[in-house]
Amino acid sequence: MPSSGSFGGPNSSVHQIIGNIFRKSLRLSGRARLEHSVGQITTMISTDAARLDRIAGFFHKFVSVLLLFPFELVADFLLLFL
Repeated sequence: MPSSGSFGGPNSSVHQIIGNIFRKSLRLSGRARLEHSVGQITTMISTDAARLDRIAGFFHKFVSVLLLFPFELVADFLLLFL
């Protein structure tokens, strides 16, 4: 799968999150747009999306290890001794 930048491929969750947040940012008021430049908004969006994606990945790994490890351990012992 081709990579685009430091994030995953073109259909990665980071790109989907960035797209959704960017569409939301297009609805900002004129006053809010005066307070922050387009570059600042884009940087904040990509940073927040990358953090959210990283946290979701860590959470997924933590839960899968926590929940699946006992079953994998039992299956390993059964395969080893049977």
